[in-house]
Amino acid sequence: MASNIPPPSVSGMQHTANAISEKVEEENMRDLQRQREKIERIKKIRGENPDVVNIQSDCVYNNAIYSGIGRTPFQPATQCAYTVAENETYKHSIINTLPKSKLCSKRKHTVSTNVGEHAGPCTANINMQDSIGNEERWARECFEELKEDGLEVNEVTTDPDSSAYRAAESLFQEGLTTTTPIHFLDTRHVASNHRKFVNNLSTVCDIMPARLKVQRTRLQSLFASDMAARCQAEFVQANIRYHKSPDVMKSKLSYVSRCHSGLLLWRSHRLFPIFICLFYI
Repeated sequence: MASNIPPPSVSGMQHTANAISEKVEEENMRDLQRQREKIERIKKIRGENPDVVNIQSDCVYNNAIYSGIGRTPFQPATQCAYTVAENETYKHSIINTLPKSKLCSKRKHTVSTNVGEHAGPCTANINMQDSIGNEERWARECFEELKEDGLEVNEVTTDPDSSAYRAAESLFQEGLTTTTPIHFLDTRHVASNHRKFVNNLSTVCDIMPARLKVQRTRLQSLFASDMAARCQAEFVQANIRYHKSPDVMKSKLSYVSRCHSGLLLWRSHRLFPIFICLFYI
């Protein structure tokens, strides 16, 4: 708008996208291939096994899965993209991605619910009745593609409610891979789940120092956010100080829960200057 260029029409942009979409997809696949080859070279330089890769993965949806609970028999999301990023370098480059879609402009697709039952191209690649939230299925397809390039998944970092790790475990149990997968949880999602858990406890709302229910609910929400942030800060400081000794880090972090039990040993073991116990003292 600043250059006074008239915007193109919707149909014009759609026509252009249809003309170049295949080329863009092909280039993206070549770029992912280059990223995988780069990781193999880096691991060879380090003297590590180039056939094993540590990854982190997650799935995003065009709208929240839980937004349609109780409304329709199908999950509300109709498109998703499962992404796998390497956990070997600080850049965490994406090495594989898998888009899935139930959407197709052909009327017959929505009636029959099956892919490819109409003439011409079909933009949907999963059936209408398939579960869009089946992350184990999408992760397995991604891991199988990595296996075709000679990469096996070792350490898998996911959010706590993901089933992607079971995909790596099933491939190992079926003998398709030889590397035993190890599961790690993303601390960012752990903090988010911690906040939601505290926010949903009715007993916490009852002890908030306020007269009205709306005020107590507001205080409970602030308390849950503050607790999650402080515990996350403790974990970050523990990882910085004791990342070379996992057992020591686990022992130090145990004092976070012990301080809530009334055993105020945090003064000699605290990791963060503004410890969560200060909230109670």
